[in-house]
Amino acid sequence: MRPTALVVDDDPVMLAQMSAAFHAAGFRTLSAENGRIGVQLARAAAPDVVATDILMPEQEGVATILQLKALPRPPQIIAISGGGRLASGVVLDWACHLGADAALPKPFAMSKLVELAKRLLPGPVANAPPPTADQPKEFVERELCVS
Repeated sequence: MRPTALVVDDDPVMLAQMSAAFHAAGFRTLSAENGRIGVQLARAAAPDVVATDILMPEQEGVATILQLKALPRPPQIIAISGGGRLASGVVLDWACHLGADAALPKPFAMSKLVELAKRLLPGPVANAPPPTADQPKEFVERELCVS
């Protein structure tokens, strides 16, 4: 069975790019333009992984992370952010502290997002191809949130 990825971002271009990347990698994909809709979809569809922007209107990614982690079957969560007026490292550290499993600063390669999602999930989808010369193995480990 294909894993399900839910993508939450208020930028329609980012939303489409991330959804397309997950779909091309074999994921069933869902998308939401804000955290409120994302949590509703997660409750209904129980995604395996959620990639959520942090700074969004209507419902921020931090509230989204907290609500997703409270679900009976919480998904793996990748927090993403360009930081807005704040440094993205600060925003992403905060997201990790509140329950995100991994974090990626914008901009990032879509292949990096998919690779990170695969590493977070158990089973065959996690068996990603080895890193290429321009993508060292440790690039993913740096993005994982450590408790």
